[in-house]
Amino acid sequence: MSFHACLLGVFLITLAGVLACVPAVRRFALCYGIVDRPDRRKMHAAATPTLGGASFYVALVLALGFFFVARPAGLNLPGSLATTDHPALEQLVLVLQMLGSLLVALAVLAWAGLYDDAFSMRAGSKLALQVLAASVAYAGGFRIHQITGLGAEAWPLAAPLSYLVTVLWIVGVTNAVNFLDGMDGLAAGVCAIASGFLLIISLSGGDDVASLLYAVVLASCLGFLVYNFHPARIFMGDCGSMFLGFTLASAAIIGTSKGTTFLALLLPLGLPVFDAFSAVFRRRSAGV
Repeated sequence: MSFHACLLGVFLITLAGVLACVPAVRRFALCYGIVDRPDRRKMHAAATPTLGGASFYVALVLALGFFFVARPAGLNLPGSLATTDHPALEQLVLVLQMLGSLLVALAVLAWAGLYDDAFSMRAGSKLALQVLAASVAYAGGFRIHQITGLGAEAWPLAAPLSYLVTVLWIVGVTNAVNFLDGMDGLAAGVCAIASGFLLIISLSGGDDVASLLYAVVLASCLGFLVYNFHPARIFMGDCGSMFLGFTLASAAIIGTSKGTTFLALLLPLGLPVFDAFSAVFRRRSAGV
């Protein structure tokens, strides 16, 4: 199977998985009272079930299972792996090793998000788990090896600095998206726009693995928006917003167009994040 045909299959399976899982997750959340209740700081008027982001993880596992079975031909390896001549099957194994580390990292975030949505978690504990998840992704090959300037110059990063920059990037983008999840359809809509543009960019640049992750994010957002448009029937919660942010950040690392990726993330995320920080500042100043 060609890579593009496989990518379409991944997109459709992710979309169908989210559409099918969200109603079940919604019933579970309502059954056990895992809901976001309205107050003066929130816009919704009725208790709304959360945990919707759990459907993203289920859909991702199904999509990667299809990806492994389909075994796309002519797969372009990311980063330093692309400099080595690997047989087709070995290429797939190397990619799956990277994606396996991403699944483990996302499992850490899933636990943190589910616990926080159901019982609430201290900010410091959640940040520590985000750093742990980013460290797992780094160990699996999601690494920023150099920083490129506005010109053609590039500054290689030593291993400790590479780790620090990678973790800061992943945790920063993860929390930026997490911060957006305060209005019906906002986080999913913004991430759908960002991942859609980045998917086009990565496909034109031959970044196959990055394209795979962007397709998963795009399909997840589109499927979830069916249930999340105003008035939302379910919220994705921290479980979902951290999934989207972490996956977008990881895909950007293994793509070759990091400068364009940064701008594509900055433009749709910049204004909502600025507005969110402004709201926090206003509330602190008012003593609310």
